[in-house]
Amino acid sequence: MTFFRAEGISDIYPALLEHALENGEEVSPRGQSTLEVCPLVFELLDPTKCLVLQRARRLNYAFAIAERLALLGGSNDPDMLSFYVPRIREFVNCETGCFDGAYGPRVRPQLDFVYRELIQDPNSRRAVVSIFSPSDQRPSLDIPCTLTLQFLLRHGKLDLVVNMRSSDLFLGLPYDVSQFAFLQQVVASWLAVEPGRYIQWAASAHVYQADLALAALIPGSDVVPDLGLDAPNLQKDETMAQVDVVLEIERNLRHANGSELSDSKVGNIDPAFLAHLRVLARYASKKAETQSALALT
Repeated sequence: MTFFRAEGISDIYPALLEHALENGEEVSPRGQSTLEVCPLVFELLDPTKCLVLQRARRLNYAFAIAERLALLGGSNDPDMLSFYVPRIREFVNCETGCFDGAYGPRVRPQLDFVYRELIQDPNSRRAVVSIFSPSDQRPSLDIPCTLTLQFLLRHGKLDLVVNMRSSDLFLGLPYDVSQFAFLQQVVASWLAVEPGRYIQWAASAHVYQADLALAALIPGSDVVPDLGLDAPNLQKDETMAQVDVVLEIERNLRHANGSELSDSKVGNIDPAFLAHLRVLARYASKKAETQSALALT
């Protein structure tokens, strides 16, 4: 087993891909060919550096933000995520109209327990959010890849240990690190401590055959400037109240093509949440312009 450590995810992301491309074994779960290494473990010393910035990866930052907000806000709205990545609608359960494995409805109800547990016993090992459940042991288009999130207060900082059954290194990992490290920072602010280590364990880390050529371009590519999408530094109740408002504003942005982000609507929003909303507003405006141009042609 190879262990990787770096300050931020962009510092280590090319090495993770190289490791899979050079050492992965061919396996084909559900008939889909991959190169797999198992297990794969890495540690980030500064979880605020949680965005993949390699230009060759071309991360969809609007989608990364939408996932952050859905996770913290407990959302399971297919219209929200599919607005930023239309293909994701393929994983919606046609009977329920929702994602079977959506993280938000599973994670948000457990955050109160995590907070209370660490307040009452800072040395606790029980501050665990369970994502995968026995109900997921059935056929579905959307089975959670993440098993648990464990929060540990150690050395005066809040560590997060992410335990995954499956990690798609090219498509999924950048977004997983973005949303989980964001949540780590949010919970750390509730406890009035700094975020500590971010540790991710994946029983199966892999690159799909269809993505091998693109994954090979990442090592050696240059990076784009960090967007500075920090986590809000708020108390727990204020965070939850604001994220609900932010989700409402996000819905308005989608329906109004990004033109509704006025000072009157965001005056009380934390600057970190506001920075996230500005990215979403630009995305919605550009998408509307593109669709309008296509309609004209």
